[in-house]
Amino acid sequence: MYTNDKLTFLAMERTASRATRDAFIDAGARQIAPHHEGPRQGHEVVGVPFTVVRNHWDLIVSHWYNAAMHIRRDPPITLNWLVYHFMSNRYLFPAGGCYRFLEVPGIRTLRHDNLQDELDELFLEFDMEPVKLQLVGDSAERAGRHYSHYYDSQSAGFVAWAFRKEIEQLHFRFERSNEPTV
Repeated sequence: MYTNDKLTFLAMERTASRATRDAFIDAGARQIAPHHEGPRQGHEVVGVPFTVVRNHWDLIVSHWYNAAMHIRRDPPITLNWLVYHFMSNRYLFPAGGCYRFLEVPGIRTLRHDNLQDELDELFLEFDMEPVKLQLVGDSAERAGRHYSHYYDSQSAGFVAWAFRKEIEQLHFRFERSNEPTV
């Protein structure tokens, strides 16, 4: 958790949280709690809180690479892997949603797929100089492949079911890419 006198950044896993943290610190923020902790852990929000959200299907692909599954098997991400991963990681995938900071009063959500522009706008709104985001932890193995190539119909449907409330709230949808499959 990071803050200055105007904003508090609540970092979510697999949402460019380290890049956002670094940009916010470059803009004068300081760390006041461990990286992924927030107000539920007893830390005070100063000013306007903000977080970054990512399309749920894309988020799961990022978790898949983080778990080094690309080394063990080729896509698609299977329903069996999703169910096992969800059941063994209840902190990351609690029932109903994964974005625990959406309930923070006054939270501003920035979108991962348009993060630089939205972070620039937020900083300018609060009279802060924009800072260029630097990629941190990007998976070279993924090579920019669209998330839709990692799913079959069962696994894509499971993600839609598991995160239905947040997907609707955040207006996400599963989009197919025209790129060749993996």
